[in-house]
Amino acid sequence: MKSTIKLLVFTILASINPINFIAQSEPKTDKGNINLHTSTVLLYSTMSIGYESIDLAKSSAQHSIRPLIRIGVWNARLSVNNVGVQSAIGFSYVLGSKSHHFEHSSEFVSLFDKGLKGQPISFIAGMYRPFVGYRYDSQSKRFIFRIGVGWKEALQVGLGYKLQ
Repeated sequence: MKSTIKLLVFTILASINPINFIAQSEPKTDKGNINLHTSTVLLYSTMSIGYESIDLAKSSAQHSIRPLIRIGVWNARLSVNNVGVQSAIGFSYVLGSKSHHFEHSSEFVSLFDKGLKGQPISFIAGMYRPFVGYRYDSQSKRFIFRIGVGWKEALQVGLGYKLQ
């Protein structure tokens, strides 16, 4: 009798929302990822949050090309400690079919200086920022880790979370 009740409850629950049971056997859809990116060299450092869009090379098992956008802050410690905001737009290219990948990203970064003594924020520079490094991106997990080198900031580290 107890097993009949359990079967009846399971059948009712399955009929109420059958999509949840079916979706578990289908592959997960790619909705991009959100990431936190930080980089440093002794005199210049950045921190930003960003979004990497869906893969444009969906048909390839080994290659991934993703548009990206970031916004964050920068800090330069030359003769005076200077702080500002930055925005970046670009692409990341990932090579590899398992969990361990080679990554190259190319970004155009706009740097804005914070206003001094009540002055407004002003655009100070636009620059190209390349990155080459290692990316851990498992197909079965939502966690992403990246580390590598780039121009101006030298050491760059990032953590990401897949939106699936």
